[in-house]
Amino acid sequence: MSRRRLVRSMQRRLAEGVTLLAGPAYPYSLPHQRYDPFFIIGSGRCGTTLLRRVLQVSPDIHIPPETYMIGEAAEIFRECGAMGWSRLVRLTLASFEYHEEFGVWETGLRDLAQQLVHAPRGERSLAHILDALFRHHATIKGRTPVRWGDKTPVNYRHTADILRIFPDARFVHLIRDGVDVVQSILKAGMRSDVGGAAERWLEGTTMAHAFCVAHPAITLEVRYEDLVRDPATHARRVCDFLGIAFLPGMIESGDAGDAVRDVLGWEHHANVLKPISTGSVGKGRRDMSEPDRRTLQQLIGRELAAFGYEPAV
Repeated sequence: MSRRRLVRSMQRRLAEGVTLLAGPAYPYSLPHQRYDPFFIIGSGRCGTTLLRRVLQVSPDIHIPPETYMIGEAAEIFRECGAMGWSRLVRLTLASFEYHEEFGVWETGLRDLAQQLVHAPRGERSLAHILDALFRHHATIKGRTPVRWGDKTPVNYRHTADILRIFPDARFVHLIRDGVDVVQSILKAGMRSDVGGAAERWLEGTTMAHAFCVAHPAITLEVRYEDLVRDPATHARRVCDFLGIAFLPGMIESGDAGDAVRDVLGWEHHANVLKPISTGSVGKGRRDMSEPDRRTLQQLIGRELAAFGYEPAV
């Protein structure tokens, strides 16, 4: 059976309610492993990089650059959990290191792989590999966090797997006005048409919100507009939710420069170190053409209203 057919077969069985194990030998997680990472999710261009900058000021937290590969790692364990541990470690880490965006991590994973292949038998799980991976990045950055986080917005697609890997995980969903998000996506060149950009906002926002509604005890939703209008209050909300101390420096742009240095060369992150402001609120309605906004209203008008935002036109 081809890899694609195998994945589709598993997806069908999951839809039918069939319980799948993460391979007969090595599981997603073991009962005694109580890792407690957090995940920042959303549609993209919704303020997640700003929130990362804010939280990185805390010495108790470390959030590496985006990874994109946690869903792939879960898939590897579904398909290959029975292979030898050393091969499984290398295959999992390779899925991260060979991703086209991994260069921003500024590290190789060979030494980490050598450490993990000798992990005690009672610790061998995907959770152990991922926890070691994120803490490895913290170490090379000279940080010793109490808790690590992941800021990959598209992980809203993988929340079910993440909870199987990390039952104690928490999630922060950033919500932003869809008109502003679409305008930002188009400006950054992440999509070339209004329809594609609208679909990205719609999928990310609705899927992440549905997950939060289903899991209120482990999720927190924060509006971008609230964060930039009153950063101290809403940064404190996030800190309280994550169980870390709020620091006044979190809302000062100069205190997080090194912590988010990996994104400074990206044009669409040009504002990340500027003082927090409301300058981008309403930008979509100001900058987008009326025909584009009319198209957008047809595509996501109902959802804009449902999330409390004004019509696109």
